[in-house]
Amino acid sequence: MQDVSDFTERVRQDPAWRAFLWDEALESTMVVTRAPGRIDVMGGVADYSGALVAQATIGEAAVVALTKRKDRQVRVWSVGGDTRTAVQISLDSFFLDGELRTYDAVKADFLADPAAHWAAYLAGAFFVLLAEHITPQFETGANILLHSDVPAGAGVSSSAAIEVAAMQAISKAYGLVLDGVALARLCQIVENCVAGAPCGVMDQMTSALGTAGELLLLLCRPHEVHGTRTLPPDVRIYGINSGVRHSVGGDEYTRARIAAFMARKILNVEYLAQISPSAYRADHIEQVPETITGAEFLARYGETGDLVTRIDPGTTYGARAAASHAIFEHERVECFVDLMSRTENIAAAMNQAGALMYGAHWSMSRIGLGCPETDLLVNLARDAGAAKGIYGAKITGGGCGGAVALLAYGDDGVEAVGEIVDQYQAQTGRMAQVFLAGASPGALAFGPRTVSSELVEN
Repeated sequence: MQDVSDFTERVRQDPAWRAFLWDEALESTMVVTRAPGRIDVMGGVADYSGALVAQATIGEAAVVALTKRKDRQVRVWSVGGDTRTAVQISLDSFFLDGELRTYDAVKADFLADPAAHWAAYLAGAFFVLLAEHITPQFETGANILLHSDVPAGAGVSSSAAIEVAAMQAISKAYGLVLDGVALARLCQIVENCVAGAPCGVMDQMTSALGTAGELLLLLCRPHEVHGTRTLPPDVRIYGINSGVRHSVGGDEYTRARIAAFMARKILNVEYLAQISPSAYRADHIEQVPETITGAEFLARYGETGDLVTRIDPGTTYGARAAASHAIFEHERVECFVDLMSRTENIAAAMNQAGALMYGAHWSMSRIGLGCPETDLLVNLARDAGAAKGIYGAKITGGGCGGAVALLAYGDDGVEAVGEIVDQYQAQTGRMAQVFLAGASPGALAFGPRTVSSELVEN
């Protein structure tokens, strides 16, 4: 688990870290924030279709230290396992002839240099705060040091953790007041409009608003918090990283998202998840073609209305499967959350909850977001079964690699998770990291910390 006290001690002891943070520093204090990754327990890619989602924080987190500079430069440096060369950006580059530039123009700047694109997830927060009129100006820049142990490409929201930690640190340092929902929404804009990844909002909401030991329930229409849910006694949810890198900006995820927005346009609804499964089966399923080319859709309907994706005329999209996933996944999540409320006959309730997870996994594969390695982890979980305390499993987040969520009950389940990891590694040769759902607080619950000048002097 990423520990802030260990991080600040490393700053105290590491001359390179201190030199970076206090280069041209305006003041001797620094702001430190911590934002965790998350496990998508249920809901997954149905978030952008207005579904209910159930999410949980993990122990791994991004920690950011920020000091304000005397000049208008923003310098970001990622240290740790993914150490990268520091990137420097001028706040003045966000303006042209005194006017704030467009999202597309700033995104193009970050995309132009692949080696520096990662800086968009941190420095992009400055531009979003200006573009969304949260502040009229930043008089000075900042030094931002990032250390994250949320593995990239594991489907546990490494980018959201970085965005939330950076946005919270900037807000604290510059005296901006943001509630958790507003902070998460701004972080989603960073990812969509500056970094250029078409994610939904559940990742940032969980990283910001999650609580230790509980599921966070979000109705993504667009971002309504429906409280938290404590897991029943002796029930645990684990994530197992397949070691296959997932990307929200990947072709499969983008294609599945476009297909869902196509179905939304065809059915003329604000959110697909507003349609009940019974109404969908009776009245709507035949309205949505199983497949449709981008060119055919554009000719008949025009663009989808999704602001962060564009249809490729030469691609064929599985519109019906995407619609079915969103509509039935919303129902699966509602049932799953109800089962997590049970205090009696827990094993029977977990059997039902596990069946919902297996159904979600099948549906994700049907829309093109599965992969052999995550299928193997799910099959190993199914083979272990309730006899060994494993009741369900599914691919998480955007799929196509990343992590699998496992539902475990009782002491046997803890041991079985280790056995599944060993079997997976023996069959694939891939290391499989394990995450525990609900292992740490979200960024708002943890809160920003101000570290005094004593850190510099010692």
